[in-house]
Amino acid sequence: MKLSKNLSFYLESTKTNTSELAKATGIPVSTLHGWLNGVDPKNLTQLKKVAQFFQLTIDELCFNEEQANIVFKNYANEINAGLFEVVLKRVNNNNK
Repeated sequence: MKLSKNLSFYLESTKTNTSELAKATGIPVSTLHGWLNGVDPKNLTQLKKVAQFFQLTIDELCFNEEQANIVFKNYANEINAGLFEVVLKRVNNNNK
């Protein structure tokens, strides 16, 4: 299980600390610190709350090795709604 690595990644990438996560999910900070230190979760309901907080499945939170999808997930609704504008511009490289 890669929970400790993935949880650490998602906390860092969302700029969330364990206290904020604990408050949002109702999970004790000590439990979250245990998970970050490699302790396997004993309560699937708690694990589900953390996964939902990060908009992930339990499988993604515990076993996913590639977190690159988080960037897409964070902007998926905006991308699908067409809220991004792509601008192509030639860059002048005369300063070489």
